[in-house]
Amino acid sequence: MTLPDGRRVVWSEYGDPDGVPVMALHGTPSSRLDFLPAEASARRFGLRLIAPDRPGMGDSDPHPDRTLLGYAADVGALADHLGIGRFAIVGFSGGGPYALACALALGDGVTGVVGASAAGPVDGPGGLAGMSITDKLLTILCLRAPAVAIAYLKALAVGAKISPHIAVWGEAAELGPDALGVLKAFGTRKEIMAPFHASVSQGARWAVQDFALLSLPWDLPLDQIEVPVRLFHGTADRVVPLSQARHLAAEIPTAELTEVRGVGHVLLHRDPDLILSAVPR
Repeated sequence: MTLPDGRRVVWSEYGDPDGVPVMALHGTPSSRLDFLPAEASARRFGLRLIAPDRPGMGDSDPHPDRTLLGYAADVGALADHLGIGRFAIVGFSGGGPYALACALALGDGVTGVVGASAAGPVDGPGGLAGMSITDKLLTILCLRAPAVAIAYLKALAVGAKISPHIAVWGEAAELGPDALGVLKAFGTRKEIMAPFHASVSQGARWAVQDFALLSLPWDLPLDQIEVPVRLFHGTADRVVPLSQARHLAAEIPTAELTEVRGVGHVLLHRDPDLILSAVPR
């Protein structure tokens, strides 16, 4: 679809086309392909997952001046375009803050939010505690040296194309102790890396923009969220440490946190039934 400002938004749909509508917001750096492994689960639960690419990632047009809260307007416009009056939201990893933004900005249009390994604020004291060295470095670079972060992501993308085997192994090492088996269950090495490759297909600067927006002070008054928020988080997550989920649960008055023992950052893909069973009807 084309937004009033001329930007194009691209999305994929998974699950039951006649099911309960759910906006599915992908991680960082990633794309709408994050939710492909949830296809079968969405069908079982009668859910229609609508997964848009964020600006500049995947196939959606960039938006150089976007904000966390401002992105909710894109989601609302997509819902209007599809003729959807009310919908739930699932936010995975870096998509979590955008899901919360929608809960604040779209009012009664949102029935509730489910966060899967959802990112929390990192700008306060101890915000990076427990994060892997790679993710901590990338977060710092996106804020202080974005040109270096862009070069770093470009190098990762080239390396992943040259040696997808090493790329998948490296990604699994970051995602947690159970990640390699979970990733291998969803296709070839090329398919596993497809969400990341899509995220930098228009240039790595937009993925860096997304990282930076998540890392700067949020323009989100979390204590004003009124819709139900269910958070699911692995205790062994080193991409988005559990401390971030606990912070969100403490700040959001309607939040309920479920900690999943021994699981890393692959919670959505390891157990999509757990996440999607919590979607409000």
